[in-house]
Amino acid sequence: MLSQRIICVRSRDLRSPFLSLARKRTTATAASKEIDTNENINVSGKPFEDVPGPKGIQSWSKIGSRFMFYPFTKYRIETLHKLFDSFHDKYGKIVRLQLGSWAVLVSDVDDMTTVFKNDSKYPVRRTFPLLAKYFERNQSKVSPTLAILNGQEWFKVRSAIQTKMSKPTSATYYLPVQNTVADQFVQILRSNDFSALELRTHFFKYACESIGVVCFNNRLGCFEDPSTERGAATAKIIQNVIDVFYLTHRSTGKLPLYNFYPTKMYRMYEAAINGMYHEGLIYVKNALAELEKKKKDGTLDPNEPNFLLSLIKEKRLTIPQIVAITLDLFNGGTDSTAKNLGWNLYHLANNKDKQDRLYEEIKNILGTEREIKAEHINKMSYLQSCLKETFRLTFPTVCGTSRVLDHDIILSGYNIPKGTVILTNNRRAVLDEDVINQPFKYMPERWLRDKSGKRVNDIPTMAMLPFGFGVRNCPGRRFAEMEIYLAVTKIVQNLEVTLAPGIKHPDVEYHTFATPSHPIDLKFKPRH
Repeated sequence: MLSQRIICVRSRDLRSPFLSLARKRTTATAASKEIDTNENINVSGKPFEDVPGPKGIQSWSKIGSRFMFYPFTKYRIETLHKLFDSFHDKYGKIVRLQLGSWAVLVSDVDDMTTVFKNDSKYPVRRTFPLLAKYFERNQSKVSPTLAILNGQEWFKVRSAIQTKMSKPTSATYYLPVQNTVADQFVQILRSNDFSALELRTHFFKYACESIGVVCFNNRLGCFEDPSTERGAATAKIIQNVIDVFYLTHRSTGKLPLYNFYPTKMYRMYEAAINGMYHEGLIYVKNALAELEKKKKDGTLDPNEPNFLLSLIKEKRLTIPQIVAITLDLFNGGTDSTAKNLGWNLYHLANNKDKQDRLYEEIKNILGTEREIKAEHINKMSYLQSCLKETFRLTFPTVCGTSRVLDHDIILSGYNIPKGTVILTNNRRAVLDEDVINQPFKYMPERWLRDKSGKRVNDIPTMAMLPFGFGVRNCPGRRFAEMEIYLAVTKIVQNLEVTLAPGIKHPDVEYHTFATPSHPIDLKFKPRH
């Protein structure tokens, strides 16, 4: 059986055209303009020490952040966003705080623009300490993922996979087989009345199966009975993924004793990642054998939509790197996607008029056609707007993205020195009445564009970055979005989504990704 410890997984920074965005970006102003990276700024602002923020014991180096959480305050790691909100309420849109080292939290869109405007060629991000320690202790066995790499090493791997993952057509190659996954998922929802907890598990299974056909060019069998041989093998893969993210969350904010010796939690974490690498290596070896066979038979199609084979043909990548990249994409497309799908359906169920409008769009474009193609998705502007509005109201991550400055800059008039960690609080920005009209209302219409292509509501680009920005955005963005578009389209096309009577509406918590405070009890009624 799958563990019930399914939590939100990390949505890491995710993606867009690579080198072009390193040179050109859209500002958050109404009149968009080009901005050059690494612009030299005359740093003559107010002293860094004057940036408002918590004082006293909470500002102590290394340990200050421990005193921001329970039992010293009412906040827990799951409610870190509320702690950040309390800081903004008290200190303003720029806050200096101690998170092991000095960090600056910004919710002002102009400050965010300045941060990204000053990206270096190799933007640096902090990573999860537990993950960093794993790779430090296992560097002779496994290759580090993009999530942990920085500098030229990161650039080398990222540039090798960029065209395979970030082109507009990257995810559409896999639509035929992903349609079959979504069809099976809809049939399961149609035929069963799941509890809220069971439904959450099935969202996770759908996400794993859907991204699995991309990563491994094969149906994993996530929907199969775990008592069968194939079902048991798949359940083991899924359990490893669940354990990795569960333990990552558990380690956040705790004293990192695992840095000094392999604690029980660390050993469990290491076993889960090793299990993932073991299974990933099997798939890569099978793909290598398939590649050699096709070469020998003369049946190799260079344009075949096969992610693993495309990586294997990339001369710049080693086999350990290919395994790491594949597992990175698989992990990023599982629990994060499952939770975002659940939130999307929740908002549609909670706003029947919006669901009805989406159903009309689907009916007009698809009719009763079952296979969804790229041209269908491209025409469904309301579908895409529903997902954007879901991301806005229930932002996938507790902040937006992070950067470690490689030179001094000025934010809100303060001199922010090199080496400072910057956290862009996009979640706060897109709920700010100064930025968004009626910010707590679910209004997908705000994202639509008129006939001239201009957005109906002027929403700053830099405020809404659920997948990060620039060259360090999430490489799996297009795959994650496509998984959700497919599932939502087919579900709404065939089933009316409602909330169970008397449902208690969930709050947002962050177990790495946005997680309902309790499982959402959705019901699915056949439309025909």
